[in-house]
Amino acid sequence: MRRLIFKVHKWVGIGIGVIFLMWIVTGILIAGGDTPKGPSDGPPDFSRATVAPAAALALATSGDSALTGVRSVEFEQLGPHFIYRIRGKGRTVLVDAERGERLLIDEALARRLAGETVPGAGIRSAELIRAYDRGYGNGSLPVWRVTLDDEAGTLVHLSVRDGVLGTSTGSKRMHLTMHNLHTFATLKVLGLPRGPIRWLLVLASVVSLVAVLTGYYMSLPKRWTRG
Repeated sequence: MRRLIFKVHKWVGIGIGVIFLMWIVTGILIAGGDTPKGPSDGPPDFSRATVAPAAALALATSGDSALTGVRSVEFEQLGPHFIYRIRGKGRTVLVDAERGERLLIDEALARRLAGETVPGAGIRSAELIRAYDRGYGNGSLPVWRVTLDDEAGTLVHLSVRDGVLGTSTGSKRMHLTMHNLHTFATLKVLGLPRGPIRWLLVLASVVSLVAVLTGYYMSLPKRWTRG
């Protein structure tokens, strides 16, 4: 019995040791916090947003818009612009708070925002992403991805569902990949939903518990564990 416990502890310990080593190494690498941000251009010029919320709401629900059952009206900055993000039943409409017009979330808008987000950078490609990958591992799908040709390897993502804009550089994506190794979130790239990933975390915890308990068992005096 003791010999069997020893073998279980040995091989379970080797597997858990690999995971712990990965967590320790990546933890040291990301211990400094998030990737440093670039210098700020100063506070936003809110005076450019001349469209009132009521006018934006009327525009979002009128004409050929299918927006009904409005749940929230959010005022945000989208790239260099100010917009209202108006959420309704199963749909979100964006209204330009400066020009008073609805924004169509398409490739043209994604390209324009990408060019304005990183001035001077050329656009290498634009594509519609329908599944998570290393460049986009969290957020709503589908999403427009614009790849820029700057030295930082910047990717700009614009969500088709709610118009959320995100940017990432090569170093930031590497930092995020190491961070996600601690929660198995990187497995989303393989198409796994959150449920199975959560169960993998539970399984890792159970296996770790087995390693601890078998280790304690072997540390007991032999006269207590005979038979």
